[in-house]
Amino acid sequence: MMSGSETDGFAHQAQSALARPADAPVPPNSMDSLLLHVCCAPCAIWPIQALFQKFPDLKLRLWFHNPNIQPLAEFRRRRDGVAFLVSQLAAPNRSLTVDFSPPYEPDQFLARAAQTPKTPERCQACYEIRLAAAAAAAEAGGWGNFSTTLLFSRRQKHELIAQAGRMAQRPGARFYYEDFRVGWPAGQAQARAMGLYRQNYCGCVYGAWEQG
Repeated sequence: MMSGSETDGFAHQAQSALARPADAPVPPNSMDSLLLHVCCAPCAIWPIQALFQKFPDLKLRLWFHNPNIQPLAEFRRRRDGVAFLVSQLAAPNRSLTVDFSPPYEPDQFLARAAQTPKTPERCQACYEIRLAAAAAAAEAGGWGNFSTTLLFSRRQKHELIAQAGRMAQRPGARFYYEDFRVGWPAGQAQARAMGLYRQNYCGCVYGAWEQG
């Protein structure tokens, strides 16, 4: 769990960061539930805390669906990191749960990536696969809203992620946009302090070759 000084420091930074206008502003306390697609633990720390800072009564469901991650051992390592993070951020006054039920289906990503193996098209396909699935899960589960921790990373293609989220919207699932990148330094510092696994590539085999 975080110390009081760490929590106070986060609150100060969050108030400053969240004062910036969002792409589609949501008045404080007006969003009561959200399904948050999670790519990995280090990218989830800041968004989770920022959301609870802005929406104290939010019912937040983390949703781990990442068919792009390879190999299976890497997938499991990132999944376990998210489980550990939830155990650290859980609190009596927070409605924070996590869903690991989506199956590991790398062929889903590989089939799309084979059609457009180069960036940015490959990355766009990857975002679209995950956010379309997140929107469907949010609608089916009655969450009403969905978003993604991919919006936190300075290493991802932010505009393509936002575009994929907007495209994935459904009648029962509104895409919530927030530029979580403002919390990058604080989030990365917290990840190191908590000893979270911090990977050195996005997750796919292409990324491992290009970034590793």
